[in-house]
Amino acid sequence: MEEKYKKIRSLGVGATAEVYLVEEIATGQLFAMKIGGQGELLKWEAQLLQSLQSSYFPKVKEYFRENREYLVMEYIDGINLQELLNKEESLEKGEVLYLMEGICGGLCELHKQEPAIIYRDLKPANVMLDKAGKVRLIDLGAACLKDGSFNISQDVSAAVTQAGTYGYAAPEQFWQGVVPDEACDIYAAGKIFAYLLSGKNPAEPPYEVEQFCKGLKGISQAYVEIIERCLEPQPQARYESCESLIREMRRVFDEKSHKKSWKIPKKRTCCYKKCIWKSEYRRIF
Repeated sequence: MEEKYKKIRSLGVGATAEVYLVEEIATGQLFAMKIGGQGELLKWEAQLLQSLQSSYFPKVKEYFRENREYLVMEYIDGINLQELLNKEESLEKGEVLYLMEGICGGLCELHKQEPAIIYRDLKPANVMLDKAGKVRLIDLGAACLKDGSFNISQDVSAAVTQAGTYGYAAPEQFWQGVVPDEACDIYAAGKIFAYLLSGKNPAEPPYEVEQFCKGLKGISQAYVEIIERCLEPQPQARYESCESLIREMRRVFDEKSHKKSWKIPKKRTCCYKKCIWKSEYRRIF
């Protein structure tokens, strides 16, 4: 790996992989390199990204194994949505709709595959705004197929049968024997929509949906009704698709308000605190 790529800086560290900004020595091009050590998890992610061929997701340059797994892909230069929310006190309604249209557009690309791909880990840190202002979705490491298969080794399949981020993941993602479907991603989209409108972070307690919705201040009833439907405890009671969700959002927004130009805010240095509320989340659900 050292012969082909030079590490520049860390882009993040997750539960199963590390991500670095790297320079290809032969060309000087910049890429994001994901390095993992668990079986074939990155091979699975590479296969998914290569099958999509969509502008919503980073393009894969190569996947290889040495002593570890390496996934080299397009580097998306911009700001992630969590950084934006840390920086901005509030967003205009048109900006919220713009962001949600991009998020739902990426989810639609996943869900229209045969079989559908379920993201399972939609959260602000996995939503990027590139320098052109386009919404991009990153980190498909938790994604799976709707039919419950993974097309990889049994060891890896067992490791990823349950996945998601507390506060954003739908409750059924942590139930035994439940095959995730599109409703899981719609639930997470509803949490992000609530966060964008209210500034209330779903990754902070309370996780109980009714209490969370009661804490949403300054949001009109029409928006709250959309959020509540996204967060229905029964998956079949949520919106039937991301297309229907975004249609409903457009209906309640002023159609003219979201047509203004979008400006990417400057980057800022962010500090992250690692918090574990796993036991509390499981107690609730």
